[in-house]
Amino acid sequence: MDRKIVILTEGHSNPHTAKTGCCVIRYRGDEVLAVIDSTQEGKPVSSCLGVGEDLLFISSLSQAPQANTLLIGIAPPGGKVPESWRPIILEAIEKGMNVVSGLHDFISDDTEFADAASQQEVELIDVRKNNMTEIARRPGFREDCFRIHT
Repeated sequence: MDRKIVILTEGHSNPHTAKTGCCVIRYRGDEVLAVIDSTQEGKPVSSCLGVGEDLLFISSLSQAPQANTLLIGIAPPGGKVPESWRPIILEAIEKGMNVVSGLHDFISDDTEFADAASQQEVELIDVRKNNMTEIARRPGFREDCFRIHT
């Protein structure tokens, strides 16, 4: 299935907090339909994010009925889903959309989201979640090795 992504940045549409959304627009822009931020509705996405010249901000999921994926496009302090976004995420799940998150708090561990996703048979994808528990290791530099820190 081709991904048709709507990015959620509600109230956080700037290149610093919406860096996840910016990168997806930059490198997967052909899969992005729109960006949800009701405070910027109707504006070109590039006016706030610096990328996405052909995309517009929309205020709700109903404005992108062909979308099949909701991407959480911000990296908020603390790595948690903003409480005001929960209804939007639940609406996406109820519409049969997969939800992709790069947050530090895993949406798949949230029982409300997980139960709704199970009922709708959609995926909650936490891109940071993996089974890697060991940090990369390598031999140290020789003590007499000249190093420049930049």
